[in-house]
Amino acid sequence: MKSRRTLRRQGVSLLEILITTILLVVGVISVVKALASGTSVDASSENRAIASLLAQERMEELINTSFPLLEAEASEKGPIDADFPEYQREVVITPQVDNEGLTLVTVNVYWTDLDDEYTVTLQTYLVDMTPSS
Repeated sequence: MKSRRTLRRQGVSLLEILITTILLVVGVISVVKALASGTSVDASSENRAIASLLAQERMEELINTSFPLLEAEASEKGPIDADFPEYQREVVITPQVDNEGLTLVTVNVYWTDLDDEYTVTLQTYLVDMTPSS
């Protein structure tokens, strides 16, 4: 005949099942939160990468512009084109008073994500290399 202690150990108690279920639920919730957070980070990274490429593209155009025509390229914040309706771009041309022939060029690209506005800014200095008369 088996002792009482041996008979008790043969089954699983309700308390053990409850604790196991709670641990599984907490684990599943943690995994779901991690996946949701990763998706949000992916979208944010993609927006920043697109904005950086749009700013770089415009900066390259400005670098290849004839220096005397550069100031005419300045623009206020506005839409880029139909391919990127959620992005806006601004070009600021700032001649340096202290250094004649030196101009600061700034390209800002803006976008909104979940009611927050984000900006990517690229800046460079351009020098007037045209021969003086």
